[in-house]
Amino acid sequence: MRLMSSAPPRRPIDVVNLRLGFEQAPLGTASIGLDGRYAQVNRAFCQMVGYAEAELIGTPFLQLTHPDIRARDTELFARMVAGDLAACRIAKRQIHKDGHAVDTTAHLGAVRDASGTVVFLVAQFQDVTDEKRETEALEQRAAMLETVRRVGEERAVLLREVNHRVKNNLQVISSLMNLQARQSVDLATRAALDDAQARVRSIAVIHEMLYQTPDLARVDMHEYVTRLARLLGHSFGALRAGHLTLEVHCESVVLPVDQAVPCGLILNELLTNAFKHAFRSPATEGARIEVSMAREGGELLLTVADNGVGLPDTIDPRETSTLGMSLLRMLAGQLRGTLDATGLGGTRIRVRFPVEL
Repeated sequence: MRLMSSAPPRRPIDVVNLRLGFEQAPLGTASIGLDGRYAQVNRAFCQMVGYAEAELIGTPFLQLTHPDIRARDTELFARMVAGDLAACRIAKRQIHKDGHAVDTTAHLGAVRDASGTVVFLVAQFQDVTDEKRETEALEQRAAMLETVRRVGEERAVLLREVNHRVKNNLQVISSLMNLQARQSVDLATRAALDDAQARVRSIAVIHEMLYQTPDLARVDMHEYVTRLARLLGHSFGALRAGHLTLEVHCESVVLPVDQAVPCGLILNELLTNAFKHAFRSPATEGARIEVSMAREGGELLLTVADNGVGLPDTIDPRETSTLGMSLLRMLAGQLRGTLDATGLGGTRIRVRFPVEL
């Protein structure tokens, strides 16, 4: 007994449907005769290159091929017609009717008859112009970023070298001042040169830090304040004697160089005054100097306090005309800050200035 299949019999795809499939294919499709001319083209291909079907039929495919790749495509066409190459996938640049280039990915195949002879070529084209433009834009952006990175590295090396040279020059100036001070017999001159040397040294420390750290434009104030305070303490011999306690409390704050330099000079002045004048004797029992830097809203508060003899009643930091106080007022003004002091139970001087944190 013969079983009957419930599936409907398969209907062959007729020529009309094949023609419809060719015409409505989403990819640009064309057949090319052995003479290298377009024999058939579909709508998608016509839209891709801007020509009507009647304009393309009989036109040599090389006429729409970009001059840069015509030699390659001529050789490729000859190999496929000769039967040496059955199919391939290539990047192909077409010339649009209005003259602009259309970048495509082309899939080419040789169509053979029953005897195996190549009778024509069929090609499908996918427009990749937008994708190529995006790729080129990304490549250009990557190249630009690489250029920026390289220029940044070169500038970083240059800035680091500048900071190194500035630091060395300041050290030379400091050494010259020290030499001049040692040769001077006038005590006032020696003291003035020592003070100037300390100021130069406070700036040199900043440039030394900038040379040693990756950030070439900003200074870690926690490290700087701690380093400068202990450097000054040892230079005056106060810490080596072991009779004075130096306490440093500084929050983690980073300042640009144009604020770090005046801030460092202020700290240098305040600590120098404290080491030189706060205590009647270097061996004062319980002598203590405290340095602090803390955030208060959008401001920084730098404080130097000691438990020494305090300020004389005749001294008003806002009006005193001594070089040290005049310099402090000038530096505080440079920071757009304020300076105030109290002298009871020791001396406490505070400098408050705005900063972006």
